[in-house]
Amino acid sequence: MALLTPSSVYTESLGSLTLLIFNITIGTTSDTVSLGTSAAVVDFWFEPNAAIVAPYTSWSQTTGLITIANSSGTGAATLFVLVRQ
Repeated sequence: MALLTPSSVYTESLGSLTLLIFNITIGTTSDTVSLGTSAAVVDFWFEPNAAIVAPYTSWSQTTGLITIANSSGTGAATLFVLVRQ
């Protein structure tokens, strides 16, 4: 498992919510992105831009990590996270 550092992070305001857009590169079959334990995550989704097979994402409020697990494949992807400010 590797902690990913996004190549870029964009933010979009959606009224009382903020959409965080992380451009990441998946390097293993189990990677994480840290949001911090204070993040008020409403929802999140993951869009692979490469040959990433069967991605599964999960959020842990206790650790502040989003885990991205996939059965095979590496490459570019985008992680979207909707948070309450």
